This record gives sequence, structure tokens and C-alpha cells, in this order.
Amino acid sequence: MSSPSVNPELLDEFTPEFIAEANALREKVERKAGLLHSESPDSEPEESATYPGAATELDWQPRPAGSRRVSPAQLAANRANSQLSCGPRSAAGKETVSFNAFRHGLTGRFKIMPYESEPDYQELLDGLRDEHRPATPTEHLLLNRMAEHYWLSQRALYLQGVCFNEFGGCDSDARLALYLRYQTTHERAFHRCLNELLKLRTERRKEQNGFVSQQQKLADQARREARENRQQERHKWAVLLDQAKLDHQKLRNMQLPGSDKLLSNAA
Repeated sequence: MSSPSVNPELLDEFTPEFIAEANALREKVERKAGLLHSESPDSEPEESATYPGAATELDWQPRPAGSRRVSPAQLAANRANSQLSCGPRSAAGKETVSFNAFRHGLTGRFKIMPYESEPDYQELLDGLRDEHRPATPTEHLLLNRMAEHYWLSQRALYLQGVCFNEFGGCDSDARLALYLRYQTTHERAFHRCLNELLKLRTERRKEQNGFVSQQQKLADQARREARENRQQERHKWAVLLDQAKLDHQKLRNMQLPGSDKLLSNAA
């Protein structure tokens, strides 16, 4: 079987050992898939060339009758091998091993590289939060993405400088072009997140202004109703006062018996 061609971008992202292991696993899967269609039910399972001692049939396929079983010696050896080191178990060891396949970390899951400063990234994130004041979960997510894209663009800029030697010459034009492309990609992503964040804040401000306007309209309407009620009340009392004055004038103009005599004696 001829070795599959390797994507050039994979060579920039992962180590050759990691790519070789991935190709070996793919070769094993292809061999298993081919044997499922070509082997007869009575044939003995074939051992894998990539992993000696392992049958190439799929683990979830039932074993045919009369197939060989694991001997006690093999079982004891497997149990003994399982007690050996299977990789780091501590959090620090796992964190260190997680960078084995990393070349630049400009794609995939965001992580702070060993040569970078975690406090500097936190300071960048806090500065963006103080400036934009996110108020919703979506705004928080967009702000975090802004910090990540800006950090990765600066990482790509730093890696571009690594491509040049002490004499000012470029040691790898392909890597330099790759880092330039990633720098442009993350800068554009940063501005997209920023524009989306500003758009959400503008829409939220419009909604708040609309709510305030509605409250102001209700308050103005209440004041108008109160003013109209006061005017109606004053008009009512003015009518009553005019009526009282009219009644009083009528009483004064009335001539009672003996009123002229009383008025002349008083004079």
C-alpha cells in the first residue's frame, strides 16, 4: 500500500511523529475495512502490520467459531503491560504533553503557549471588559473571541520575526507566508466580533430608549389628565361661586314689609 500524501498545512501544524502515527491508524482502519469484504467466515484473523499481535478484524464483530483465543501467557503479559506507564497522569504532565503536536497554535482550540504570559492575556481581557462593559452572555462571548483573535494575531506577528535569521534573511518563505495569512485572518475575525458587539449594544440601547420614551409618554399623559381634572374642578367651583353671588344679590334687592320705615329710622 502506497503511503498517502500529506497536506502541507499539516506539516506546519503537527510534528512528523504525530502525522506518522495518524497515517498508521488510517492504514489499520483501511485494512480492516478491506478484510471485512474479502475474508471468508472460516479464515483465521490476520495480524496487523502496524500493531503486531492485534487482529485486523473489527473489535465489535463476533469471532467466528473455532477462532483462536488469548493464551494465559498473553493475558498475563497484557496485564503486566497495563501496569506500565501509559502517559502522564498529573495535571502538569498532561498540560505539557498537550503541546507535543503544536507548532504555532494559530488554529484549533485556543491555548496560551509556554513562551507567552498568562497575566498579559488576562490584562488584555480585563481591559476589553472595562472598555465595552458587556451586559449579556452573547456580548461576553464576543468579547472573549475578540481577545483570542487579537492574541493570535500578535502571536502570528511574533512568529514572523522567528522566520528571519540574524543576518535579516528569511529561512522559510512558506512559513512566513503562512504566518502572514493567519495574522490577516485573526485581525479580520477580531473586527467582525467588534462590529457585531457594537451592533448588539446599539440595538440594546435603542430598546432601552424606546422603553424610556414609553415611560415618558405615560408620565406626560398622566400630567395632562391631572391638569384637565384641576381645570374642571376650578370651573365647577367658579360656577358655584357665581351662583352664590347671584343669590345674594337677589336677596338684597327683595323689598320686605316695613323695610322702608326701618331704613328711615336708622337714618
